[in-house]
Amino acid sequence: MAAFIVVEILGRLLGGDPLGRRPAALDTRLDGRALVALALVVVALEVIPVARRGASLGKAALGLRVVRTDTWDHPGALRAGLRAAVLYLPLTVPVVGPLIAAVVILPALVWPTRRGLHDLVAGTAVIEARRGDGAPPR
Repeated sequence: MAAFIVVEILGRLLGGDPLGRRPAALDTRLDGRALVALALVVVALEVIPVARRGASLGKAALGLRVVRTDTWDHPGALRAGLRAAVLYLPLTVPVVGPLIAAVVILPALVWPTRRGLHDLVAGTAVIEARRGDGAPPR
């Protein structure tokens, strides 16, 4: 949610309507500036912190961290970027984007491993940081 608020503010500062809303039309496409703003926000708030520390601000506040499933270390830039791309790129698709994003996240809510499709694609998992024992997630 914070990312979309920041995108809205950045889009307004850059001029225009960042989420592509047009007063008298149903055109829901994002304009180029909004896509660049969204990409910068995702990189700054998700990719860099997850790659370097294993947690975004929200995950750190909840005592969670993202780890590679093969080494249980921080995921690194490539895996963090891939994970974020699979999670956030669907949101750029008009109308059905949020539905696609929900399908990406849904497995994390129902599968015993608690991993979404973005985690499966990137080879990552979210674990409790407080455990500190490097054990696989339950």
